[in-house]
Amino acid sequence: MSTYALAVTQEGQVFIWGTGGSVGAVVSGRLSISPQLLEAVPTSTPIKDISCGLGHSLFLTAKGQVWAWGNGGNGRLGLGDVYDRNEACMISSLASEVVVTVQCGASHSLALTDKGQVSTNYR
Repeated sequence: MSTYALAVTQEGQVFIWGTGGSVGAVVSGRLSISPQLLEAVPTSTPIKDISCGLGHSLFLTAKGQVWAWGNGGNGRLGLGDVYDRNEACMISSLASEVVVTVQCGASHSLALTDKGQVSTNYR
């Protein structure tokens, strides 16, 4: 099981601590009690919102892009498959939307648009 916490700084960097589980958040299966920069997230655009699910996470960039990372079981990453991702991947199906916030549940992901529409698992 993956048990970790994420935090985003005012500058838009993402830090992680805890155990990485199957997707190697920091070091697979090892405990890290000190926050470390999460290198799986692209650093070219600051992150403005994050959410953690059960072994997966969503990242909303300052440019409005949504990126998914971690356990892909049940299609929870919204990438159209069930594969795990060690590197965050942009969810292209949301590229034409203005996403204002993201949320993860145990096995699902949600995105709220500026029009008040909720997209789940982005299909």
